[in-house]
Amino acid sequence: MDDKNVIKMGKAKSYDSNLEPMSVEEFNNNIDQSLDDSINDRIIKASDLKSKTQEWGSVFHLLNNPSGGNVC
Repeated sequence: MDDKNVIKMGKAKSYDSNLEPMSVEEFNNNIDQSLDDSINDRIIKASDLKSKTQEWGSVFHLLNNPSGGNVC
């Protein structure tokens, strides 16, 4: 296992250890909110979200490397 996988596993375990059960009321509220968001067209397709986050990465790269050079 390489270092990146070890780090990812450590983060996952840390996240999992902080999870708390959701109450039935919270669960139902989340469902109601999701339905309301869907009805009122406040949703985004995963593919659109992926495109947007890739754009953010491009902007971040340009802000941190104004000369335009590649950083590896």
